[in-house]
Amino acid sequence: MEREQNACGAGAWRATLVAHHLVVERVEEALAEAGLPPLSWYDVLATVAKAPEQRLRMFEVAEGIVMSRSGLTRLVDRIETAGLLRRESCPSDRRGTHLALTAEGEELLRRAFPVYTAA
Repeated sequence: MEREQNACGAGAWRATLVAHHLVVERVEEALAEAGLPPLSWYDVLATVAKAPEQRLRMFEVAEGIVMSRSGLTRLVDRIETAGLLRRESCPSDRRGTHLALTAEGEELLRRAFPVYTAA
């Protein structure tokens, strides 16, 4: 009985992982077909956009999208180079940095949202 329950649980887990992969793949394809940046960019921009004053500390974005800080730093570098985010000094912690959404970032989210939700 226990072996059957474990097999059932493993099957459910695998089905969840496969479903997640297929959904992410479909969203990535739809964004690419529309000439938009990848889903990871959308996730970062949407996370910052939902924050008060459209600003978040880097660690808050990392927690929001479940990504390592080092991976996020490289991703944010690319997004910032594209002009969609900017880094700003954190007034409450001189060592800290906020990520702030630019007008271009807001515009990209407006264009990407319908593609993202349709996919």
